[in-house]
Amino acid sequence: FDGVWITTPTSSHVQLIKEAAAAGKHVYCEKPISFTREQIQDVYGFCSKNNVTLHCGWMKRFDPEYQEVKSSSESDKWHHVSFVNRDNPLPEPGLMS
Repeated sequence: FDGVWITTPTSSHVQLIKEAAAAGKHVYCEKPISFTREQIQDVYGFCSKNNVTLHCGWMKRFDPEYQEVKSSSESDKWHHVSFVNRDNPLPEPGLMS
């Protein structure tokens, strides 16, 4: 096979990504890749040095419900949209911007 799909808890992502990249496998990893900007930058660099692609998955943006909320939030219907995240602990502030 040419790649791996990582859907494990966030705390295991960096290690598994590096193991796959060291083996020459392309990686699709469910978000978030890690908890800190430094680890995320490190793992992207590691994959680049190993000539493999690392893709962080964000599947919801294609769901019809998400598209409807996004469209509504860009109209005059809504005045405030909050970011909701299921990860614990949350990624550091500013990581998602």
